Amino acid sequence: MKTNSRGLLMGMVLMGAVDLLAQPVTQTASGSTGITLFGVAHGEGAFVAVGSDGAIRTSADGEVWMSRNSGVTTNLRAVTYGNGLYVAVGDNGTILISPNAVEWTIRPTRSSAYLNGIVYGKDAFVAVGSSGTILVSRDGAEWNRRESRSPAYLRNVAFGNGAYVAVGSDATMLASTNGVDWITRPQMQNACYRSVGFGRGTFVVVGCRYTLSTSTNGGVWKNWSWGNYPYLHDVTFGKDRFVAVGDRGAVLTSAEGTCWNQEDSPMHRKLRSLAYGAGVFVAVGCAGTIMSSANGVDWTLASLSQ
Repeated sequence: MKTNSRGLLMGMVLMGAVDLLAQPVTQTASGSTGITLFGVAHGEGAFVAVGSDGAIRTSADGEVWMSRNSGVTTNLRAVTYGNGLYVAVGDNGTILISPNAVEWTIRPTRSSAYLNGIVYGKDAFVAVGSSGTILVSRDGAEWNRRESRSPAYLRNVAFGNGAYVAVGSDATMLASTNGVDWITRPQMQNACYRSVGFGRGTFVVVGCRYTLSTSTNGGVWKNWSWGNYPYLHDVTFGKDRFVAVGDRGAVLTSAEGTCWNQEDSPMHRKLRSLAYGAGVFVAVGCAGTIMSSANGVDWTLASLSQ
């Protein structure tokens, strides 16, 4: 990570820590705003959610959220945390970085792709997007394009067991051990891949109805019989279970990633992303919806301070 000075960085981090704990003046329930939140991640002491028109929300506990100024008006579609840095990506090759989730800096990419997913693993950030775009960075500041050999609209990427796995349109699945060299994996017939997560030594891919695949290494995959569940948009792992979210507020849980239970949800709008951190699951989606849960089963709507 590159900064102007060590002292400046420490000052920003301390300021961010105080700001994240500031008491809001007024609050409104999530799910009542005009934005869509596309992505959420947990980092050092904070959840960060990103969305349409450059929206950024932060929370120390996953329950009370504050709006932040991103400095951009393009849609932000995903966010991750690694190496002391939050990195958000979005339309027209937009990449923003922040050491504290409060102050954000735009980084040049020389890309016009829609960046839909990002992950940190093996000392590198990997972002994926439209037209098979894959961008890689060691520090979050300087980005290089890598050849995917795929025209697919890549939707998400995960890291685990020493491998990156990216999924996208036309049942596209790519794998890499270094983020540079990518191999196309066999496709599941009639599959519609939307997201990939990793936990308990296993990659889990979800998407349209009847789409469910698992792998321990990103190379050999097993396809499972999948119930008539709603379209699922994201999957993550935490507290000894996988949790997936999707259309009409759908929330599903699974201990091993193969047999799933549908849970009650307080919201019936589309849920686009979820994250786990500090003992809490957070799901976000349309109309600014934010929900939190301590176990992935019992969910409550969060509030947004004004």
